[in-house]
Amino acid sequence: MMRNTNQNNIIKVLLLSLVILSGCASEKQYFYYAYYYDEHAEPESYFVRVISIDGEVRHEEEFWVDENGVLEKEGGDLLIKTSTGLNKRKLENGVHIYSPYLDISKNECVEFKYSDASLNDFASTTFCFIEKKDIVVNGMKYHDAYRFKKIVGSNNGVVTDVYLDENFILISQECTEGERAYYRIDRVDSAFMFQSLKLNKAKSNLALP
Repeated sequence: MMRNTNQNNIIKVLLLSLVILSGCASEKQYFYYAYYYDEHAEPESYFVRVISIDGEVRHEEEFWVDENGVLEKEGGDLLIKTSTGLNKRKLENGVHIYSPYLDISKNECVEFKYSDASLNDFASTTFCFIEKKDIVVNGMKYHDAYRFKKIVGSNNGVVTDVYLDENFILISQECTEGERAYYRIDRVDSAFMFQSLKLNKAKSNLALP
């Protein structure tokens, strides 16, 4: 019972930290992810995606979590959810606009490019909708998840197999080809993340919180 209480307290502290770091908004959702660098190994790291809803705009922020539970903000995006996909904000000729980012209603792939051509070599994205599919990730069942082929970068881009839920929020992403090492991202629950962090601490002889 004490172990569960300590774990719950850690989660509450983390959520409070996320609220402070990500600022105020009308609504917040928290999604936890494990990052794997080997197909059959244990997770190497974790991050939390905080989604704030303000009117029609969705603000997504990522916070990496180290073995001590310390948060480090990685980045964020501004998006607008449509009935069939997402539009993403970018700077175009000095003006912020929202351009199509992904769409399940289109037969062709959706390419998102920046006005700065130098960014497109490594940061442009192409989403190609493949199918709806029932999947299981870390024991959680997802019905009719949206499966996409995602390509990042215009030159020798990295290709990943991506699954999104009904709100176009990441479930799983796996690198399938391209000039980078293998990785996989899977959605987990907070209890899984903290349990695994405790195991890592034990291996590293770090004090538990």
